[in-house]
Amino acid sequence: MTDVRAADKSRSLAWHLTVLGLGLIVPAFLFTGVLFVQYSFSESERLKERTRTVARTLAVAVDREVANITTTLEALALSPSLQRGDLDEFHRHAQEVQRRQRFHVTLRDPEGVGIVSTRLPMGERLTGNPPELKAADAYVVATGRPYSSDLLTGVITGQPALHLIVPARVSGATGWVVSASFPPDFLQSTLERMALPTGWSAGIIDRRGLQIIRIPARDDLVGRPTRQTYGTGAGSFTSTNRDGVSAFFAYDTSQSGWRVVVAIPTASLEAPMTRSVGTLLGLGAALGVLTLILTRITGRRILAAMSVVNAAARRIGHGEIVSVAATPVTEINTIGAALREASHDLARRAEERDRVLAALRESELRYRTLHESMRDPFVQTDMAGRIVAHNDLYAEMLGYSADELRHLTYRDLTPEAWHEAEETIVQEQILRRGYSDVYEKEYRRKDGTVIPVELRTVLGRDANGVPNAMWAIVREVGARKRAERELRLANERFRLALAAAPITVFAQDQALRYTWVNSAVYGCAADAVIGKRDAEILERAEDAAVLDALKTRVITTAIGERHEVEVTRQGVSWCYDLLVEPLRDPGGTIGGVICAAIEITERKRAERELSQSQRFETFSRIAGGIAHDFNNLLSVVAGNLELVETREAPDDVRRAIATSLSAIRDGATLSRRMQQILSAGRRRTPVRERLVVSEQVKTAARLLEHTVGPSVALKTEIAPDLWPVEVDPGEIDSVLFNLALNAREAMPAGGTLTIAVANVVVAPDSPELRDGAAPGDHVRLSVTDSGVGMPPEILRRIGEPFFSTKRLGQGTGLGLASVFGFVRDAGGFVSVTSAPGAGTCVSLYLPRAVATAAVETGPSEPAPTGDGELVLVVEDDERVRQVSLRRLEMLGYAVLEARDAAEALAQIRAGEPVDLVFSDISMPGASGYDLAATLRAEHPALPVLLTTGFEPGDPRRDDSRAPAGVAILEKPYSMARLARAVAAALHPELDTARAQPVVTSPVNT
Repeated sequence: MTDVRAADKSRSLAWHLTVLGLGLIVPAFLFTGVLFVQYSFSESERLKERTRTVARTLAVAVDREVANITTTLEALALSPSLQRGDLDEFHRHAQEVQRRQRFHVTLRDPEGVGIVSTRLPMGERLTGNPPELKAADAYVVATGRPYSSDLLTGVITGQPALHLIVPARVSGATGWVVSASFPPDFLQSTLERMALPTGWSAGIIDRRGLQIIRIPARDDLVGRPTRQTYGTGAGSFTSTNRDGVSAFFAYDTSQSGWRVVVAIPTASLEAPMTRSVGTLLGLGAALGVLTLILTRITGRRILAAMSVVNAAARRIGHGEIVSVAATPVTEINTIGAALREASHDLARRAEERDRVLAALRESELRYRTLHESMRDPFVQTDMAGRIVAHNDLYAEMLGYSADELRHLTYRDLTPEAWHEAEETIVQEQILRRGYSDVYEKEYRRKDGTVIPVELRTVLGRDANGVPNAMWAIVREVGARKRAERELRLANERFRLALAAAPITVFAQDQALRYTWVNSAVYGCAADAVIGKRDAEILERAEDAAVLDALKTRVITTAIGERHEVEVTRQGVSWCYDLLVEPLRDPGGTIGGVICAAIEITERKRAERELSQSQRFETFSRIAGGIAHDFNNLLSVVAGNLELVETREAPDDVRRAIATSLSAIRDGATLSRRMQQILSAGRRRTPVRERLVVSEQVKTAARLLEHTVGPSVALKTEIAPDLWPVEVDPGEIDSVLFNLALNAREAMPAGGTLTIAVANVVVAPDSPELRDGAAPGDHVRLSVTDSGVGMPPEILRRIGEPFFSTKRLGQGTGLGLASVFGFVRDAGGFVSVTSAPGAGTCVSLYLPRAVATAAVETGPSEPAPTGDGELVLVVEDDERVRQVSLRRLEMLGYAVLEARDAAEALAQIRAGEPVDLVFSDISMPGASGYDLAATLRAEHPALPVLLTTGFEPGDPRRDDSRAPAGVAILEKPYSMARLARAVAAALHPELDTARAQPVVTSPVNT
């Protein structure tokens, strides 16, 4: 009855398969549903966050547009025409701005009246501005800050308009403002550039909640209040728009006070959920139908296979030998195979017994043959470790006889230090999994020597699977150990050699990924580059592309190459001598490249500096020669003008002569300053003078105005009563030009360059004091720019020789290094402050020169004249010689002339009673120095006065060659300076200190 009741409760195979299928599908369906819901929610949140991001982005774009207009207005407010009160010129500037930027400009006085407006002709006034605009003007005047108005109605157009207002000064008077007005659609292009998705909308709302602009465009909404209430800053909410459509609103407040609003329909947010629900329902229905179909098909196949097995079982019950046909079900086939084997079992048992006996005999024979033919030592122990079997090689390796080994265990043959480790291997490997890994240990031979071996041990079992033995194949590894030690020593020696060498060696595979390096590569730590390509460690993609092309070519052609390559690291260019060779495996296949790199940055910069220095030396010599000829021409012109000046002439002619002489003095000063600048760039010994640098700065500023370009505003701030310093004037000029050019490069879009000079007292504990300089009185010369500035890592290295952030060939890295060297040689120090985006200030602290007694030189003191003394003028330039002769004659001297030194010596040796030789230095044949030396030797008492148009430091002027006591008068010189110089040379015993020529200032009179 129990079996019958159980049978009544049984279910068909198809029913069970259906339940099983549904049990698998329903959880998967539910899990998929959860995933769809989560996806829909995250997609909706992503769209909301994107809406907020668009609002923030549009607010930034509006701020940028407002900032551009504000910048233009501030430039107009600071224009020189407005400062001078030139309203006509200001009106022209405003009209030019209106034409270019499409907004109108108005200048309003403190009463709010539009004095100048691009909407009206010049002279007409714009009145009747709304109170809101007047209040905005008052706010701008009171705070001094720009202001963006709400949407107001234009006085002239009557249309809505926006106003941007900045403060201004007219002829120094405050209370004025400059205003820009533009219609709301001026900002439409700013919103349209965002390219919003279909269905989205965006708009700008002023502080009062009035609609300024909207996209898609709705002109009917401009100036109307919005339906929503917005908080300060940024936010979001869900509401309905003017069309009654539910939408999600995100807003952000621009710096101008306007709110940028972006709206997306709620339907767009719910679309992912709707799609997910539909997809989920369709997928569930399809899976249910598919499960029912597969269940019925599978059930029928299983029932058909089971009927075959049932028939075979009944035949076996009758003692038949059966063969069950194959079915589509693997498990039923297994049952059929078992039935087939059972039917053959009786017949097979006798045959199996015979086969087992024969196999056992054959196995014993194979075991004995294997045991005796092994080429490695073999040993077998019981579970207690006693040696029960071994081959002859094992006994020979240890030096024991077979009888001796039978009385030993493997522990007796193993040094005690290995017992614990080997027992761990037995317990954790051999007994647990039936064998060990290959491991190393030591054996102690019979003679006491210890040998290293490696072995693998296998566990033996009896017929019941119980462990009963362990056997191992043993191999002596002493020779291999010695070879490994030698290899390790060789590798270590090779590693140390590579580490000590100033070279980086590295290998890369065919994908050009680093596989091995001996040290840092291109400034990157060795462990940081393994597995990476050059593009992942270099700053510039073009550097990596050049290296990849070179290495790929070597792999392709199998021919090594050597090149000089350049990479950028931390903004600085470095040059390497790179050798690339193909890397082959033992089979000769190229698997990558092996490279050796030596840094040659300083060598390349030194080569370029030498080449540049040689070119500059040549240029300086040519320029110096031109300046020399220019000084000769000035001497001729100035001399002739001074000769004409001594004659009677109308006042207007005399004024013209005075003006021309003043221009000549300025030209001489310019020529001298240019020679000093050029000579400062040459390798020369500095010629220091005690001077006040204010004039140097003023003259340099005039030259720099044309050098830095119109986009850079140059300002000078020179304090009164500056202390003197002792420096080379040419080096001062070179430093100013160097720093100014660096500043110009730091301001690619233009800016302000300020050169300031002031007296400062540096305290001993001042943080600015550095480089071992002494505290005390200094003159601070500062060059400040408003450029891009420098990060700390660059600022720390700016004084290093050859350090440059420019590419090789674009700079030598010696500019600031030479500045530091000049100041250090002068006993001062340099302070540099800079930050990214904040500009750079380089301050040179030059120590105050020790006071010396000043020489009184009265400009009204009359020039000394001669008393008929005979002066021999030696000059190869005919025009200069003739002017000099006439000047000396007018000063009361008798004159002789000679074209060169040979002619002058001939006249003196012929007995001419010469009282003074006045000679140029640079002449064909013997120089003025040679002539003075010869005269000093032949006529020691004969005075000599030399003159030249070359600047001190020029390689063609070497004052050390002049005999002691010989003065040098620089061209061009005035008649007064010539008179004092000649008088000082003729009468050195008199108090002629006031008549001494100032050789470093050729324009002094």
